[in-house]
Amino acid sequence: MNRIISPRTVLLSLLMATFVFSISSCKKYEQGPIISLRTKTKRLTGEWKVMDNFDDYLNVNYTLTYEFEMDGDFKETITQTNNGTYEVHTQEGKWKWEPGKESIQIEYDAVDWYEGLNVVEDFEVTRLTNDEFWFKRDNGEHVECKKE
Repeated sequence: MNRIISPRTVLLSLLMATFVFSISSCKKYEQGPIISLRTKTKRLTGEWKVMDNFDDYLNVNYTLTYEFEMDGDFKETITQTNNGTYEVHTQEGKWKWEPGKESIQIEYDAVDWYEGLNVVEDFEVTRLTNDEFWFKRDNGEHVECKKE
């Protein structure tokens, strides 16, 4: 028996295929998300904790957090614990999206260890959800953060 497909069925099938294709092409970052109702800036705003504790053979433990504000302010905080002593180092500066919003440029004047050095870093964003922020540093290092 021959079936005739109605023009309406063909049209609905084409619309559905177009919708599915357009959603999959919305994915900006290689690790997602596929789609988000929040802007990239709103997802990025807040305090992010790097998920690696940076333990080393000297019994030193580092905790690293990044804080992004809506107005472009940026803060990096390194908390170091070494055999019961506790130190906090902060760098403050500015951040902005690079064209295309696939990378973030961060600029700050280094203090503490490298005082007087103007630092400019690019973070290539690979994942940005409401509670996960993954990026690659200029040196290729992959960093994963969770929202605090």
